[in-house]
Amino acid sequence: MRGGVIVGVSCTAVTGTVFVPAPQRPAGGTAYKEPSFHSSTLSVLAALDAPEAASRYTRRPDLKTSLLEWLVCPACKHELRCTPDEQRATQSGSEVEVLEGRLTCNGCEATYPILRGIPRMAPRILLTEQKRTANAFGYEWQHFDSVQDTHERQFLEWIDPLQPAAFKGKVALDAGCGMGRHTYVTSGYGATALIGIDLSEAVEAAYRNTSHLPNAHIVQADINRLPFRSPFDLIYSVGVLHHLPDPAQGFASLTGHLREGGRIAAWVYGAEGNFLVARILTPIRETLTSRLPLKALHALSWIPAAIAYPFLKTVFAALNRRPNLQRRVAAVPYLEYLCYLSDFGLNQLHSIVFDHLAPSISFYLTRRDVEGWLTRTGLVQGAVHWHKRYSWRLQGKRGQVNPGETTEAEKPLAAARS
Repeated sequence: MRGGVIVGVSCTAVTGTVFVPAPQRPAGGTAYKEPSFHSSTLSVLAALDAPEAASRYTRRPDLKTSLLEWLVCPACKHELRCTPDEQRATQSGSEVEVLEGRLTCNGCEATYPILRGIPRMAPRILLTEQKRTANAFGYEWQHFDSVQDTHERQFLEWIDPLQPAAFKGKVALDAGCGMGRHTYVTSGYGATALIGIDLSEAVEAAYRNTSHLPNAHIVQADINRLPFRSPFDLIYSVGVLHHLPDPAQGFASLTGHLREGGRIAAWVYGAEGNFLVARILTPIRETLTSRLPLKALHALSWIPAAIAYPFLKTVFAALNRRPNLQRRVAAVPYLEYLCYLSDFGLNQLHSIVFDHLAPSISFYLTRRDVEGWLTRTGLVQGAVHWHKRYSWRLQGKRGQVNPGETTEAEKPLAAARS
């Protein structure tokens, strides 16, 4: 913009209130549109002429949803300043987003680049297996990057009994967003802001899928080294924690970013009901498939997907339509899961096969494992549910137990299975 000045905003300077220039018409007749904080990346305040800026400021308390309000240095937790190199108006034309630039810590002076609209705040050095797993998922979600109609139904099953209404007016974290399918889905539930993070290059696909949404942000970051200051109202992590070097540590890191009264929901692989995968597929994955070139594994994954697809669409689709018959053959391993997969297309099945064969790190967790997470992190109203007889859904709330109340996490939880 002619004569423009870009101002990086820090939280201490704008606690609860943000000042932006009122709409003006610059020389040349082009109407100036008031910028606001863009939801998919860092936003900045734009003034037409620096000397006149102070006299043209009006209050805009609604701009608290700026991503910069939540971001801090992951190393020392000090606030950051933004230096943009390239910016553009958003699709609506009413906002400004930083495409290229950098964030600099006001404490330790560490710098974090903003590349293609995404703040890059992940550690530069990862353990070998962690890096290999991140690379696998980065590859996967950039190749299987389209949001499907089935994704919302899947997501709601994974976070059940949490409902869409729980997001309304909340600030939520999608911990391990992959290509952004769940960030995309939950953006329509009325959240004030949704921040999706991922360690891998899958953030590129997530940004493509969510950059047009008015309440979504994408950041490349590590669950164990979160670059956020303010606590979240709601955190969910679907299919991610079991791929961390220490799943319990990852869960604890997330719960540490919940506000008082905030809720967390997670879905992880179970050890119970997963004997064939854990004992047979895991050695193959660890010694062979996770070490293959990703392009080769992508091609190889078509073989089991193509073999399974006709059976899913005939035998298991028929069973899925006839619950009474399904109950008669309930002893078949993975029956409920295979009936569930019968609704999926071939491309989604290919993605699922690749997802099971690619990562170097995959843990299969017992009920006792995940119940222990709830207990050790001090969550109340904890609940663990067995999902489709091969995985666990868990939820909890950060807060105090009411007098006489016993959390489900402290019980056997037998009644919580579903």
